[in-house]
Amino acid sequence: MNQKTIKSIKGFGVFSAVWQAGKKIKKYPVLASVVYDLEGVEINPYRLEIMSEPDMLFIGVSVSKRRAKKAVVRNRVKRLMRESARIVLKEMEEQDVGISYKAICFSSLKAPKKPKDMVLADILPAIRKTMFAALENGD
Repeated sequence: MNQKTIKSIKGFGVFSAVWQAGKKIKKYPVLASVVYDLEGVEINPYRLEIMSEPDMLFIGVSVSKRRAKKAVVRNRVKRLMRESARIVLKEMEEQDVGISYKAICFSSLKAPKKPKDMVLADILPAIRKTMFAALENGD
């Protein structure tokens, strides 16, 4: 099985297009929007060409200012979510699970008051459930 390369979704337009076109999956404290096929996503043709490459998985992460007032907390939650996605993707590849989606955007529904109050063990199970649920919903 070939490995998927994780790339970040760049730009507000691409992120919002993927968010709107995707199927929503909620596994508290994470809400995700999953795009299985890029045909329905209205984005710049150049970016669409880049995103259409096989063996690439595009991940976007957002934490609203409403959830976490301080930027340092929002950035910590985003880093933990991205790292969790990398770990889960590696687990999926080890289990030889075929990933059927092209892009996935995560949004946090909860954030701590202080950055040190959230660790990887807090967010990893939710990201794992979300990514595996996305596989089940894609069939």
